[in-house]
Amino acid sequence: MNGHGATVAVTLLFRDARGYLRTVGHLSAKGMHWPETPVGLSAIAIRQLPTLVVISGAVVLGITLEGPNASEVWDPEHKNDDSDGAAQDIGADQKLIIKMALLGPEAKPGELNVLQVEAMGLKGPIKTPIALLEMGKTAQIILDLSFPDPPVTFTLVKGSGPVHIVGHNLLGMYLYIKN
Repeated sequence: MNGHGATVAVTLLFRDARGYLRTVGHLSAKGMHWPETPVGLSAIAIRQLPTLVVISGAVVLGITLEGPNASEVWDPEHKNDDSDGAAQDIGADQKLIIKMALLGPEAKPGELNVLQVEAMGLKGPIKTPIALLEMGKTAQIILDLSFPDPPVTFTLVKGSGPVHIVGHNLLGMYLYIKN
């Protein structure tokens, strides 16, 4: 598994008098953008309200399964160790989005390749095929699958591939600042 090409943006949010989150501004690769102060709030009031800083991004993800019963697990490492309770206001979220599955050019003509995924469903773990690929018939398929909870296991349950799985890993990190 390898990831390339990260995109990151930072958004500053605050809670208004009614408790709704409002955007103060954001910083991205395109530069900074700080819109007008929301109606009814002065710059001083914004500084006095609790602020939520959101950092988000996406990393391109590529997985290759080659050989009978080849398998790969997406289970990002959580480095937010809060065992002492010091980081209560810091959090991180990751979500896997799969966009395409395709055969490599060296796949055997006429061989059916079945790609299966195992992930958590609403009632527990589920296993289901997500792609049936065959060189000369269906060499690629567009997917739009979202997996909010790790681990996610991809297995080549039939065929020898190679099957390439393309998507991105959405990263979200937030910091709640109490003023």
